[in-house]
Formats: sequence, structure tokens, C-alpha cells
Amino acid sequence: MGSGTGVIDRFYSKLSPFMNAAQHSGRAEEAVRDAAKADAEASVKNTVFENTSGNTVEEPERPTLTAAEKAFDLFDAGKLSELALLAAIGFSRDGYQLAEDLRLRALTAFEEERLSEDGLIKVLDG
Repeated sequence: MGSGTGVIDRFYSKLSPFMNAAQHSGRAEEAVRDAAKADAEASVKNTVFENTSGNTVEEPERPTLTAAEKAFDLFDAGKLSELALLAAIGFSRDGYQLAEDLRLRALTAFEEERLSEDGLIKVLDG
């Protein structure tokens, strides 16, 4: 019975590359990568809505970043001056309120000596 097993093993060892061609060629791994990429793209897919004329229009999703958050990002990156930061967050407008996380960012900028005390007071008090 032992010699019959050898014949079967030799037979299947020659067929295995044909039976599992995708696995041996790397196509199976590529298919997994493609599926993961498609899933990622589907999660970022554009939203679809109807406009007033009844036609379906695709509108890309917009980031949920506020203007004040973007201004702080630019300020932290050194691309926005203190004066421009104050203007961008609108501290002098009626009803000005700064979110708590942005108050913390202002305090951190002051601590790191990137924001003056006068600028900090304007950001915090408006």
C-alpha cells in the first residue's frame, strides 16, 4: 500500500500548480488586495442626492473640519500668522464661541510661545 501512495502524491504534485493556479501565481493575493481596496473606496464613496430638478447628482463628501479647526491646523503648521488666525476664527463677530478642543489648542500654542498672551485673550474671550 505504501507504493500506491507515492504514485498518487507524484500525480497530485504535478496537478497542484494547475488546480491552484491563482494561489501559485499570486493572483489570489492580488485579488485580496483588490477587494480590500474596493472596500476602502466604497467607504469613501460619494453621496448621492436629488436636486430640485429631480435629477440625481453626485456630490463628494466634504470633510467635517470647521473653518476654525482648519485655521488652527494652518497656524500649528506655521502657515498662518496669529493675526490671520484671529481673523479666520472670527473672534470679533457677534456670537463668537470657540469649541473646547480649540481652546485647548490655543492654550497649547501659548504654552509653546507660538501665540501671544494678547492673542490668547482674544481667542478665549472673543
